[in-house]
Amino acid sequence: MVVRGCSNMSRKGPDDRNERMARAVHDEVEGEPGRVLVHTVSYDLATAISGVLRDRSRRPVATYRMASERADAFAEYERFSGCVLVACSADRGVDLPDDLCRLSVIAKVPYPNLGDRMVSMRLYGTGVDGRQWYTVETVRSIVQMAGRGVRHKDDYCRTVVLDSQFSELWKASGWLFPKWFKEAVTWTR
Repeated sequence: MVVRGCSNMSRKGPDDRNERMARAVHDEVEGEPGRVLVHTVSYDLATAISGVLRDRSRRPVATYRMASERADAFAEYERFSGCVLVACSADRGVDLPDDLCRLSVIAKVPYPNLGDRMVSMRLYGTGVDGRQWYTVETVRSIVQMAGRGVRHKDDYCRTVVLDSQFSELWKASGWLFPKWFKEAVTWTR
């Protein structure tokens, strides 16, 4: 697990954050010959990243803009060796053992969407418990994202976190991560 915060992907981040992230993902992907899963959390970021990858890389790129296109994107990803799947909803329910994923990139920390009324009500309507729930959900999603490409004891997949927000989450709530996860984290620039 490598943490290389290259851009703040929050709404308070720089105006060109999607473009910066797309370039950083491209640089990460170019060094990996196997299949790559890129977690984006949003369709807008998925579009920016897949556009840069298609323009600058010779690798096949699969993505989707609607939930109804998801199955086709995954089928395309599995069909081509060296394919990159840019996905906004692949943290759960995805099984990519062995050569189906050798690099997993977390482009954005998966904070629950505050635009969702239920998320907002749970976060702000329950005081400290709401904030803790929000943080636990975020940590749980990151751990799930890291596990999509490691499906059994002999499997391996490198995970890279590129959103600089991860360092803030780690400082405030690193204790919530499982021991094996904490032991695997290395920080680079």
